[in-house]
Amino acid sequence: MVARLRGSKDEGKDNFPYACARVKARKSSLIPRSQYEKFLMMDLQSIIRFISETEYSKEISELGTKYSGLDLVEMATYESLARNFREVLGFCRGNLRTMVEKYLTTWDTWNIKTVLRGKSYGATAQEILENLVPAGTFCRDDLKEMVTAENIDDVAEHLKGTKFYKHLIEARSAGGEVDLMKFENALDRDYYTDLLTIKTGTGWVQTVIDSFVREKIDITNLKTLFKLKFSELEPEYISEFLIAGGHELSVPELKRLAQTADFEHFLNELKVYKFWPAIKDQAETAADTGTLNRVMSALDSYHFRNASKFGKLYPLSFLPFLDYFIWKRIEVDNIRIICRGKQAGLSEDLIRSMLIT
Repeated sequence: MVARLRGSKDEGKDNFPYACARVKARKSSLIPRSQYEKFLMMDLQSIIRFISETEYSKEISELGTKYSGLDLVEMATYESLARNFREVLGFCRGNLRTMVEKYLTTWDTWNIKTVLRGKSYGATAQEILENLVPAGTFCRDDLKEMVTAENIDDVAEHLKGTKFYKHLIEARSAGGEVDLMKFENALDRDYYTDLLTIKTGTGWVQTVIDSFVREKIDITNLKTLFKLKFSELEPEYISEFLIAGGHELSVPELKRLAQTADFEHFLNELKVYKFWPAIKDQAETAADTGTLNRVMSALDSYHFRNASKFGKLYPLSFLPFLDYFIWKRIEVDNIRIICRGKQAGLSEDLIRSMLIT
């Protein structure tokens, strides 16, 4: 069984003033958003030199003897994200710690999915490990135990005592094979259901957090609809992947959208929703470009812009933590997008269009 990160003897006592001060200090060390425009004019090696002088210096130094170029950037950025998020979890106590842990469980879900996908596709243990992000409650040693497990039975054994175990068992067929789509969908539903149980005890802060989670569910469902309508899959198939609890899009409404005749009709139906202006240009050109990358980035930007408005308004609450987690993730994603684009020889304008801003 994996050994999850534990709190201290004082974990029953909230420590909002101390923890909020520390997380705000971490946010102040993020790379200024204006720097992304400068990165677009730099080559890959220049970007690596720049970030090696920021809070990524530890990871760049440690990993620089084994990796180089884009591989070094991708490993170092995810290692930095994992280290920072787990350190934040480590200095939180009481109900605050519970809230942070629930939010960071998304990375446990990510990692378990990655382990099982890797094993199902025959990836090596090293390849799987390089794609893990121990930013949740499972540390790298925990994850390594799962990666090196010989079969699904052994992975399940490592997950005993966690909420993931039940879903893995339920997703197995009589022959022992795991229906990965069923398993991953169960993890996603469980994660959002758990987020909706976060209770701050403060009226307006609670309203903001509930709104954030429900909009996050909307965005997740929209991404699912975009991907599956773009691929022209049957509506019945799409319905299996929808998550209840959204703010603007109920499950019946999502199923109605799934029933639209084709991708063009689907887009026409979206024009009445408040998020449409933020994604209009990217959505209407998706068919021409043959990719949904810009649409996905636009949906994330819309959601994150809304969520980040409240971090400064309620300084002694969960919101500054939410604000930091969002912007750290955006920073990492944007650095990776820029460096991947440079490696692939994409134009500055195309890379810029894929950034989350």
